[in-house]
Amino acid sequence: MGVYQYRRSSFWLFDGYMVVKHFDSTRRLARRRDPATSHEAAWRVREFSGSQQSKILSLLKLVGPLDPEQIAAYLRMEAYAVRKRLPELEDQGVAQPIGRTSLTASGRHQRVCGAV
Repeated sequence: MGVYQYRRSSFWLFDGYMVVKHFDSTRRLARRRDPATSHEAAWRVREFSGSQQSKILSLLKLVGPLDPEQIAAYLRMEAYAVRKRLPELEDQGVAQPIGRTSLTASGRHQRVCGAV
């Protein structure tokens, strides 16, 4: 059994049954040989990713462009969770990088994103 998420689509597919017309890329959420708990977790991603996306988008609309660590601090989330949600918001066309970068706590560059 494989669980996939198709970007630019609200459909989730199970075992390759495809009902999606538009998609850019596929991200595998659980491998075929993973235990049942991993497959359950993959299906549950949908439950929290939507609420995280809406919180992030609302913040970007309210405050303006922010980097993932700033968003995480405002929303009391982990920065890695924000970094997973931002590309999803970009795929939906509601957020985008603004052409600026900032430094992470470890000194690496990260993109600053804003609401469209």
